[in-house]
Amino acid sequence: MRNEITAPDDQRVVELDIQGMTCASCVGRVERKLGKIEGVEALVNLPLESARITVPHGISDEQLISTVESAGYQANVKADEYAARAATPDVDADAPQRSARADHTTAHGGSDLKLRLIVATIFTVPLFVISMVPGAQFPHWGWVALALATPVTFWSAWPFHRAAAINARHLASTMDTLVSIGVLAAYFFSLWQLVRDPALTAHIGMSMADHALYFETAGVVATFLLLGRYLEARAKSRAGDALKTLLDLGAKDAAVIRDGVETTIPVANLVPGDEFVTRPGEKIATDGFVVSGHSAIDTALITGEPVPIEVGPDDTVIGATI
Repeated sequence: MRNEITAPDDQRVVELDIQGMTCASCVGRVERKLGKIEGVEALVNLPLESARITVPHGISDEQLISTVESAGYQANVKADEYAARAATPDVDADAPQRSARADHTTAHGGSDLKLRLIVATIFTVPLFVISMVPGAQFPHWGWVALALATPVTFWSAWPFHRAAAINARHLASTMDTLVSIGVLAAYFFSLWQLVRDPALTAHIGMSMADHALYFETAGVVATFLLLGRYLEARAKSRAGDALKTLLDLGAKDAAVIRDGVETTIPVANLVPGDEFVTRPGEKIATDGFVVSGHSAIDTALITGEPVPIEVGPDDTVIGATI
């Protein structure tokens, strides 16, 4: 079979792991930053937190990493899984990367966000009640509202403030910027009102029109968005795991024929025009067409077709099918 995908001969492909992206605007910013380098084309995948970059041979990996970091994110080159497998064939070469991804998910999409959400909920529920229900108010309840809103505003909502600060440093804005501004504006405006008139909430049963405190707004906005961010992180982690599992179904190696000699190489090293051998029961290394031979291809994984398809010379085939 022959690989029919075309690509420039003077370029190479680099794959980066990228940490810190939270939304589509982050993806767009990374792609734009990398695209400003002459000859570079980047495709960023948010669920996988990775980028596949086509670069000229004269551009180093360090230059790509520094470009991503200048956009406000962390990056590192993916390890050579084939080399790791060859060196230790009995060891799962993907385990370290899976462990690193799990640690990253725990820190950014798991226990950290979960803890911040729990703390925010504990403080926001009573804050909302005493702020919105006149019957639950008591003399000088505004100062209690201040005490309840402070940890939510500055600790629980810290991921939003941190992301907003990073974006501002790079003259950019995202949804995190809007959340941070909204929460801080509600908090500091209420604090200013309370400090200016300490007796503002001295009386019980004030109507909503009689005070200008919005501590509950800061708390509720931060709590609900933390809940959304936590659920999003879990969904993204699961989607990423599903994509990685699907990608792992593909062939890892290919038996390439070069100068009449059959050589086993990693699939990532295939180049346009390579001819490779696929024996019965093996996975086809990549998309291509049949040069010689006849066989039946099981495409159920890709197309859902339960019956094997007969192929012969000049018929196209799909990678990862058997």
